[in-house]
Amino acid sequence: RAKKVAQLALDDLKSIKDFDQLCHEANASTRTITRLFTKETELSFREWRQRARVMNALQLLENRKYSIKQIAIKLGYSSTASFSHAFKEVMGITPMEFP
Repeated sequence: RAKKVAQLALDDLKSIKDFDQLCHEANASTRTITRLFTKETELSFREWRQRARVMNALQLLENRKYSIKQIAIKLGYSSTASFSHAFKEVMGITPMEFP
């Protein structure tokens, strides 16, 4: 069930669906998925999703086809600043500092 929620989250590139919606689509309770995510990943769902979004950003940054603002929009961040903050939380550097 946690894998189903994870796949639904990965398919939702802009992270439009919230945790409750994803759990509902996977026919699982939020409590069960919260427990399973922590057990299987040692991360909360929020932390896992943030890392997954940053991993998507890494792929987009590597191909040098998009600006940071375009990547932020593509991944559903509300602003370039919020994207940069999330990226730095996960990677320890800003997207501008990414090689």
